[in-house]
Formats: sequence, C-alpha cells, structure tokens
Amino acid sequence: MALHTVRPRPLEELATDRFTRAETFGLLGSMERQIAYLGAAEASPDEEALRDARDFYERGLKADMNNHYCGVNALHLSWLIGD
Repeated sequence: MALHTVRPRPLEELATDRFTRAETFGLLGSMERQIAYLGAAEASPDEEALRDARDFYERGLKADMNNHYCGVNALHLSWLIGD
C-alpha cells in the first residue's frame, strides 16, 4: 500500500482505553501550551494556540473524568483566555 493512500485515524481510535486517551490528550495540550508561549517573552502568548491546548485538555477530561491534570489545565486556560 502506498504511503500517500493511508488516512490518519482519529486519536480516539488509536488509544482504546480511557486512561491512555486522557494521557495522550493531556500531553498534546501541554505541547500546544508550550507552542503558545514560544517567543512570547515580550508579547502575550498566542491565543489560538492556547485555545487549541484547552481543547486538547477538555478532550482528555471527557475521555476520563477522573483525570485531574486535564481538568485543572482546561479550567486554567479557560480563565486565562477569558472564556
């Protein structure tokens, strides 16, 4: 099969258990948050990247409602963004 014909699968399909999904989305949120702050020493962080990070954290929380890491970070970023 040619590589260009392979379609990416959603993360929800790749990680089959809720703990792995929550951990994966938490890590993606953390990376997106770091992207938001790259080069932002003098300017404010990239709001679109912060929203993306918050969305990853929310997806992690939806995958496992006991994942406090995702929950606290989603709440903090919502407050920071003003949503």
